[in-house]
Amino acid sequence: MAKEKLVKTSPAPKSGKSKNYVAGLIIIIIIIAIVISLNPITAIPDGISVQPASQTVKSGDSFTVNIYTQNLDDIRAFEFTLSYNKDILEISSVSDGEFLKSSGRETYLFRRDPPIEGIEHAATGVIGPGAGVNGDGALVSIQFRAKGPGNSQLGLSDVKLVISQSQLINNVALTNGGIRVV
Repeated sequence: MAKEKLVKTSPAPKSGKSKNYVAGLIIIIIIIAIVISLNPITAIPDGISVQPASQTVKSGDSFTVNIYTQNLDDIRAFEFTLSYNKDILEISSVSDGEFLKSSGRETYLFRRDPPIEGIEHAATGVIGPGAGVNGDGALVSIQFRAKGPGNSQLGLSDVKLVISQSQLINNVALTNGGIRVV
């Protein structure tokens, strides 16, 4: 004759305990919503991209790419590094884009001197007091010359933005570009 084994089980939770759990969860969600509304998080820009994102050019041709902003608020300065294949492309010139100039104030552009082939490091910004610039537009325009056939990624890195309160924003979404030279 087999012995029956008794297994002790926990009683089913009372409906009052589960109601307390749900009520507690709702209270926590409400507290989080209130804290967020009282302490708004600084808006992070939608991003910085190489525009056009890709293009095909002929060997010997000159062409321009822009380092472009999307949905930026209160931007006073911008710094970046752009890498490219120095065997396929060479930079002819770098200039301020229209985005920061739209503030109506004077702008500056600093570049690494002497430049390193295959890497462009530059910074641009507005001079003088006042709010930063809002919206979309080209921060920097870079003119390249296609040296020979092949493909080159245009890779953004080390991007930093400064807003009016001298606050640094460096966690920006980046979209690289690419050039095909035929």
